[in-house]
Amino acid sequence: MQLGNNKVPVYWFEEQQTQVIKVGGCGDNFGYVQRIDNHELCKTYGYHTLAKVDEIDVCVSIPSTTGFDAYEIKFVAEFVFGHCEPVQKVEEHALKHFWTLYGHLPEGGVEAIADLTTRDQAVSLYQRIQPAGLLPLTIEGPDVDPLSPISNS
Repeated sequence: MQLGNNKVPVYWFEEQQTQVIKVGGCGDNFGYVQRIDNHELCKTYGYHTLAKVDEIDVCVSIPSTTGFDAYEIKFVAEFVFGHCEPVQKVEEHALKHFWTLYGHLPEGGVEAIADLTTRDQAVSLYQRIQPAGLLPLTIEGPDVDPLSPISNS
């Protein structure tokens, strides 16, 4: 995976009845997958025959070496390519919307860690980075995630 924005395929893992991403093949048809719901790594036979069911947007960046003192998740709208602003609701004239996980820098300011499709994905990534929840998390945006498939059904 490259730094920056990436589309990552999501596959159906029949054995555990869950969605996964592929982590790496390890010969013949064996490989490792990672569950999207709890981030557990699993070894599977049939790695090359898993059915693709979806894609998720992932933005890969290198966090600051100074470390963060808190995290923030914000609902963001992109109005023109490369110009994004946190918003409280879906903006009609925006090109797209997403949730961004930021690391708060001790000296002030924030650094974007990842742009994700839903708030749940952003919270899940924070929980993966901070499994013990030692650093605080604030969330800004609409109370009901307008990008969640559940809230749109």
